[in-house]
Amino acid sequence: MVKEQAYYDKGYKKAISDTHAWRTVDNAVSYVIPYVKPDFKVLDVGSGPGTITVDFGVNYLTEGGSIIGVEPTQEVLDAAEAYKKKYATEQDKNVDNVFFQKGSIYELPFEDNTFDLVHAHQVTLHLEDPVAGLKELRRVTKPGGYVCVKDGDMETSVVYPEKYQLLRDFLVLKAKSSGYTDSQAGRKLRSRAIEAGYVPSNIKLTMSNWILGNDQRIKGLYRDMIVTRAKSGGEQIYPDDPEKDEQVKAQFVELLNEFTDDETSLQVNSNQAYYGKGYKKVISDTHAWRTVDNAVAYVIPYVKPNFKVLDVGSGPGTITVDFGVNYLTEGGSIIGVEPTQEVIDTAEEYKKKYASENNKNVDNISFQKGSIYKLPFEDNTFDLVHAHQVSLHLQDPVTAFKELKRVAKPGGFVCVKDSDFESRVYYPEKYQTLSDLHIIKANNSGYTDSQAGRKLRGRAIDAGYEPNNIKLSVSTRILGDNLSIKQAFVKRAINRLKTSGEEIYPNDPEKNEQAKAKSIELSTEFMNDESSFQVNLNFEIVYQKTF
Repeated sequence: MVKEQAYYDKGYKKAISDTHAWRTVDNAVSYVIPYVKPDFKVLDVGSGPGTITVDFGVNYLTEGGSIIGVEPTQEVLDAAEAYKKKYATEQDKNVDNVFFQKGSIYELPFEDNTFDLVHAHQVTLHLEDPVAGLKELRRVTKPGGYVCVKDGDMETSVVYPEKYQLLRDFLVLKAKSSGYTDSQAGRKLRSRAIEAGYVPSNIKLTMSNWILGNDQRIKGLYRDMIVTRAKSGGEQIYPDDPEKDEQVKAQFVELLNEFTDDETSLQVNSNQAYYGKGYKKVISDTHAWRTVDNAVAYVIPYVKPNFKVLDVGSGPGTITVDFGVNYLTEGGSIIGVEPTQEVIDTAEEYKKKYASENNKNVDNISFQKGSIYKLPFEDNTFDLVHAHQVSLHLQDPVTAFKELKRVAKPGGFVCVKDSDFESRVYYPEKYQTLSDLHIIKANNSGYTDSQAGRKLRGRAIDAGYEPNNIKLSVSTRILGDNLSIKQAFVKRAINRLKTSGEEIYPNDPEKNEQAKAKSIELSTEFMNDESSFQVNLNFEIVYQKTF
């Protein structure tokens, strides 16, 4: 017999529920917004304290739509009803289209094909049988309707600086000790849906990120909630060892306080040595799919059509040309800088080909040889300075950050994005070996930092960027929704591994060949597996230079 929801098995705890009460549609489940229509009939399964449910009802279901929040625990329903009443009074809003009802996700008290949209936020990670839960969500959804499910993946959470990663480890350990929380639920979501009978081609997988670190005030409020929960929530990290449990909780609270007060901390989840062994077109080709929209969309809100832009580490030139042609359309211009002549030649060829094939004027785009450590430009020259996947390959990224800042105008922007290889997730689990091999290759190369993304903000602060002027964001790239795209991408990566001269174990030729063969074999299996996917985590900063 499957349990209901074990989350409050030891009794309802307001301290636990309160840590969920900050959630709204916009800050927690914005991925659902494009699918909601104002006349929809919506079901919110695992509605918790009701904040998301009420937000949906009041602000999104405005033309005859309605929403029912379902919870198995009466005290949670009572808290949600109290919130709804309070919200209606304080905001002077009509909440007559918002309802709460007791029920189990395993046996929802509704007929088949009842709702236009069924929503479950951070629910299936707490279920003993998530596949059965997903089947039930699908059952009550109308044909043509939507099932929208979101789950955390605690083991991909990134906490930086490194010493604070212990906070993540504590939470993962608590989840595993609880017996009802899956710390890898997020990565399993798509395959569980397929197992529940969802058609793979009808599933859209996305990944969102929540960053704690941009705002010290918010970090402090979050700390206060978590400390209260740790002290009074009744949850245990070591349930079978009370003395050890209290010691670890005390250590957790102490470290959380230090993390909160540390302005550099955050929680989410030679020149340039990249061609140190000689330029390889096969490496450059793996970057040639990038455009502004698919690779650096976080920059778009800051670009004006008359801006003078510098693109440092412009690679094959695809992003540079896209900026010049499609964004710098009213007198703006862009210069791409690379330290390697062959890369510049490739970019120039691409620019010429793009202009010919698309009948576009590319006169505002130029490429120039130069080093990120000593850019060949005067101080305060550019409205926007951009570097994409560059600082992770530098021996001295802090010096480079200083140089990017130097050539930006006062009031101008420095926009930098870097991957964080150690946050990469492959699923099913057997493919995680591909990530492990990639990290080994990066660390053995001597020029790639596999944790560069999480260090981005701290390095900018070390370079003299004022913390309050830094906006940190995180984006993800998912490889797996589209089988043909996955196959094309992986084929390029396999070709690069075979012909680029890059080595996984540079000091052990035999082991190196074995590792390459293993990587190629597993990559081939991965790209043909319909259930497989890869998630890449990228960190981005936008810094506005002070006047």
